[in-house]
Amino acid sequence: QDNEVILWSELGCLVRPRPDLKGNSGESCGNQQGKLHTIGWQIDKKFFIPQIDICFNKDLETTLYTHHFIHGRYVDAQGNEKGRPRFKQGTLFSLNNVDVLYKRKSQEKLLPQLLGAPDYVAKFLNNKNFLTRGHLSRDADFVTEAEQDATYYFANIVPQWNGFNGGNWLIVENAARDLAISREQTLSIWSGTHGVLHLPDEQGNNVPIYLGLVENKKLLPVPELMWK
Repeated sequence: QDNEVILWSELGCLVRPRPDLKGNSGESCGNQQGKLHTIGWQIDKKFFIPQIDICFNKDLETTLYTHHFIHGRYVDAQGNEKGRPRFKQGTLFSLNNVDVLYKRKSQEKLLPQLLGAPDYVAKFLNNKNFLTRGHLSRDADFVTEAEQDATYYFANIVPQWNGFNGGNWLIVENAARDLAISREQTLSIWSGTHGVLHLPDEQGNNVPIYLGLVENKKLLPVPELMWK
């Protein structure tokens, strides 16, 4: 209004808005294996701003893929929030407490039941190798702290081995973000999963790994492959 120039890094909110996770009227996705949902912002009764599209498989209670945009001209001016928000369960899961299923204690209980003796399971699960919460649409791909917080829905999370999460997956995430920044372009980012991880038990049988088996439900599979 007064022609004053305001930098992106100077913008912020006095009160942090809260994101919504909404269904898209039953629209199918993922080769008819999932339904579309969207994380975004309800401005008023008629106006909703989408941030992340999510293809969710209700039968397995897992996300097949997500879609969002990295705005290369602006993302480098993002807010730097201290700490991380708590993960939000949302309404898509029938599991009692998704957060508990990602805990080391749950994995230490589950894998021996599936694979065999703890000494054998230690080949897969130990202090250096364990399953963690892996973002599909990354928090650092967004500018404002509120947008970054919106990525902390469990519908935007899948189980990943910690070494992969902080290794190859992080390299790919950084590469996409760096490309958007270097070219000052808006990139369309698709991130997803494929298949269910199988691990050999003590008898050599390949066993599918579902974190939901902690609650005796064949839900929340560990992906075999990740792609972006």
